[in-house]
Amino acid sequence: MNRIALVALLGALAAGCNQQATADLAVCKSDLTEAQAEVQAANAAKSAAEAKVVELEQTRQQLADQVAQYEKAASDADAAASAKADAAKSKSAAHRQAVKKAAEKADVKPVDTTPVKDMTKAQKKRALGY
Repeated sequence: MNRIALVALLGALAAGCNQQATADLAVCKSDLTEAQAEVQAANAAKSAAEAKVVELEQTRQQLADQVAQYEKAASDADAAASAKADAAKSKSAAHRQAVKKAAEKADVKPVDTTPVKDMTKAQKKRALGY
């Protein structure tokens, strides 16, 4: 009888263990399904992030190209402005020299540049044409 009780006890334990193992297996399968879903979601997010990185890199390159174009245009405009200023300076200097030569040829005396407050009455009359 001892043996039968022992076998019955072992059978009951084995049946209980089997039920517990089945429950644990079901929980593990559920956890596995959740983990697989999370991995798929993470892979989808990774793909979306990589696509966004590619898009942003293209945008960055386009903006870098625009900056280079603007810098070249600014450099060209600066060079043109410098050339124009140099031409104006040389033209002005040439004009001053021509006026000076013409004045020397005409024997024109320079105008008195004494400030009005320092002029005498005679100088003021002469300056006004009296």
